[in-house]
Amino acid sequence: MPREEDSKKKGDEGSKKKKLELPAGLVKNAQKAEMPLIVLPPDMAKPEKQPMPAIVLPPEFMKQEKQLTPPIVLPPELTKAQKELAQSPLLLPQEFIASKPSQKPVTPPAQITIPKEEKKQKEIPVARKTPEFGGPNQLELLLNFLSAKFPNLKRKLKLAEIPEDPNTFVANASVFSLVLAFAFTVLFFIILDALGWTKLWLAPLFAVILVMGFAYYMKIPDVKMIRKSKEIDKDIVFAGRHMLIELRAGVPLFDAMLNITRDYGEISKAFARILEKINVGVPADVAMHDVAEDSPSISFKRVMLQLVNSLRSGSNVADSLEVILDQVSREQVIAIKEYGQKLSPLAMFYMVFGIIIPSMGIALAITLMSFLRLKFGPELLVAVFFVIAVIQYIFLTMIESSRPQLEV
Repeated sequence: MPREEDSKKKGDEGSKKKKLELPAGLVKNAQKAEMPLIVLPPDMAKPEKQPMPAIVLPPEFMKQEKQLTPPIVLPPELTKAQKELAQSPLLLPQEFIASKPSQKPVTPPAQITIPKEEKKQKEIPVARKTPEFGGPNQLELLLNFLSAKFPNLKRKLKLAEIPEDPNTFVANASVFSLVLAFAFTVLFFIILDALGWTKLWLAPLFAVILVMGFAYYMKIPDVKMIRKSKEIDKDIVFAGRHMLIELRAGVPLFDAMLNITRDYGEISKAFARILEKINVGVPADVAMHDVAEDSPSISFKRVMLQLVNSLRSGSNVADSLEVILDQVSREQVIAIKEYGQKLSPLAMFYMVFGIIIPSMGIALAITLMSFLRLKFGPELLVAVFFVIAVIQYIFLTMIESSRPQLEV
């Protein structure tokens, strides 16, 4: 027990030492307000007596503070250039030096110095060739002007398989018309001279024959296209049925087309071009489409495009071919019936203008000229026979061209 008493005594003494002595005014106010006294530890009670710890920097930082930033040392070459620039005065043009500060700055001279080589090149003028009248440039311009009047001529030449460009074809047409007009003019000059008639009609006759000859030659591609189309339409049904039978028998499409490349005229040539494209590596549908576009026959285009659609859609080619062939054969039968209806008026006009009027007209003209005592020589008779031959040729050509070359 004595140990406990000693410890209590020591604690009381320590607490007495550690008590904070407050001012008397604060103690009185606290007692009046009945507020508890706050006793702080001696460390916080006397902060002024304890100084703040000093911040000790490492010696490296202290050395860096004492050392200033090192000066920028330039190489000796730059320092020499700096001194020379500082010593040398600023060189200005004489115009700027002579001008007063109040005046406006003088504009630089407009003349630009050109090197001697460039000056010589600029002084030499470019020589332009002036085309003479009737020269090759004039002829090319004329041919371009004439070919521009026929915008579809290039495609027609391709469809008619004429290996010429539009300008060459127009040039050939011009030469043909000139030769034809000159030949007919000489012929009619001989006839008019023999009859003793005036020659004033030769100039307009030359112009008319020139225009007609040019128009006739420009129709050659159309005539060849029509002829080729009729030859294709004549065999399209038979060639299509041949291919249909082979497809129904299980023959591949390539082999079926290969068997049609003979014995069918223009159809065989068309299928031969298709097989050539396929052998080169072109897909079958693309080759058939390209050949169909270059054909003048509408029936052949319809058959080929139907086969192309069947190949691209994956449907049965034989069924599509059978349907389109039946439709083409019905259209050909209708075309033959239309030709029969058209032939009756053509035959009547041919009988009137080709047989009746020439025979009765010649007899009546001879009778009237005998009464009027006019001369009727062999030259006039030759001219009449020539006119009758031309009329006969026109009618026969019309009848032949309107006939469909079909075998249904």
